[in-house]
Amino acid sequence: ALCEPNYTPSKGLSVDVSKAIAVNENWQLSRQYWAYLRTQGLLKDPQTFIDNTPHCTFAYGRDQIDWLKKRFALLSKHPLFEGMKYSEDRQVMKQWCPLMMQGRDPNEKVALTYSEEGTDVDFGALTKDLGKAFMKLGGNLQLFHTVTALKKEQSGRWLLTVSRNDLGAKSSQVRSKFVFCGAGGWALLLLQKSSIPEIRGFMGFPISGEFLVCQKPEVVSQHPTKVYGKAAIGAPPMSVPHLDKRIIGGKHMLLFGPFAGFSPRYLK
Repeated sequence: ALCEPNYTPSKGLSVDVSKAIAVNENWQLSRQYWAYLRTQGLLKDPQTFIDNTPHCTFAYGRDQIDWLKKRFALLSKHPLFEGMKYSEDRQVMKQWCPLMMQGRDPNEKVALTYSEEGTDVDFGALTKDLGKAFMKLGGNLQLFHTVTALKKEQSGRWLLTVSRNDLGAKSSQVRSKFVFCGAGGWALLLLQKSSIPEIRGFMGFPISGEFLVCQKPEVVSQHPTKVYGKAAIGAPPMSVPHLDKRIIGGKHMLLFGPFAGFSPRYLK
C-alpha cells in the first residue's frame, strides 16, 4: 500500500487512494494478529520473518510525476502514511535508491516518494511458524497430501478424499463442518471439485510473473529499499516494474521484474 501504484489509480484530475488505505488497514490487522500470537508464545522471534525495509514509488516523465505528486498530497495526510516524503532532488533520491540513480541521465524527469516505515515479510518463514503454532494448539498438519475429491453431503458436512504423496501412498476420507481453501492457484481445482455455484465461469490462464534474483552482496548493499514503478499506459497491471530488497531464508537479495512466465498447463 505504501508504494503500489495499482492501488492509487488516476480518477479524473485527481487520484483515488481508497484502496491503498483499505489495504494498509488490513495490513495493520495482520501485524496486530502476529503480535498477539507473539504474546501467546505461538510465534518466537518476529525478526525471522519481518524486517524494516523502506518503500519507494518511482515516477518517470512529467505525466507520472504529476500523478505521484497528487498521490503523495493525499496519502501523506493520512495517519497510516504519516512520514511519507517526496523528492525530485537527485542527491536526495541518490540517498534513497543509490543503485537506481547511478549513471542516470541528469536531464531525465524522475521523482520518488519514500516511506521509512515499510516492511519486508518472508512469508515462507512465517508459514512455517504458523504451522508450528497450529500444531502447538493441537492441530494436525499433514504435508505431502493432496485433496482429490470434495463433496457436500445432505447433512451439510463436507466429505474430503485425501491422497498421500509419499512412498506409503494411500487414500483416506475426512468429514468436516467447514472447509477453508487457502491453496493459492490450486484452490481453483478444489473449488471446482466442490461444485459450489460461485466457481462457475472461473478459470486459470497459464501465465505468471517471474523475477530475476541478484544475491551479490556488493550489488545488494547498494539498494536498501523496495521500489515500485508505474506500468506503461495500456500495459497489464502485473507489468508494474519492481526492484525489491528482500530477505528470504535469512539471505539478503534483490528481486527485479516481473517478466511474463508461461506454463502449458491450463486450468479450467
